Amino acid sequence: MKRRLRLSGRKKLDRSNVKIEMLEADPGGDCSFDVAFDFSRIDLPDQAKVIVEPFVRQTSMRFEFGTVGSIVPPVDNRLTQLDMGGNVQFRVKILDPDGSGKILASADKMRPVLPGQARDRRSMISLETANIGNEPWRLNVDDDNGPVLVVNNSIPDAKQRLIADPVFSGLVLPAALKMILNCIKPTDYLDEDPSECWQSQWLQFGKNLSGADVYVEEYTGWVDDVVNSFCDKYQVCPNLVEEITEGV
Repeated sequence: MKRRLRLSGRKKLDRSNVKIEMLEADPGGDCSFDVAFDFSRIDLPDQAKVIVEPFVRQTSMRFEFGTVGSIVPPVDNRLTQLDMGGNVQFRVKILDPDGSGKILASADKMRPVLPGQARDRRSMISLETANIGNEPWRLNVDDDNGPVLVVNNSIPDAKQRLIADPVFSGLVLPAALKMILNCIKPTDYLDEDPSECWQSQWLQFGKNLSGADVYVEEYTGWVDDVVNSFCDKYQVCPNLVEEITEGV
């Protein structure tokens, strides 16, 4: 796997240092979050400031969590100023204690564990709604943080339909699965840890689904087998036909 050369001297934080969990919305409908930090394996000054910035699209908030040596969560961590029409991601910054604002370590586009989701798992794909013209859906793939399935926000109950509507999901999900796998160069990620690398996580998902190891030399055929296995497992076409012909 190719590694990026980092020239700034800034350390990179990952999920072994920062674990973020979204909490259930309060009675007023505001979501909040919790963060667990572990800086024991990274060399940072105890007095360095810890900043967490949740964001959705162009909206963001800033929360101070004390210092590396003394974490103090904010009293109010509700996400009251975010556009909750999309998925919340987080930036984490460790700032030099000299007040210069220099970033000593950071992480960007971190995905939280969602309510009801196991703490040691992260979502394999983000789901957002947005104005994408007349496209019903679009797949965006970020090399660092993985795929984002964007559904047109003009579609009523778009997210729920993608989950519960056999016609909508049947026409979107198999195609999205194929697109995601075809974005991955398997030789770069076969030896990566699935818990830390979204590409390896999707390859492992494909192996589990199809019951076959990744065919590097015939990768396109392997991807087709995975998509066919997905459609068989979830009876995609029969459910779609049943929904269309119901009552006819």
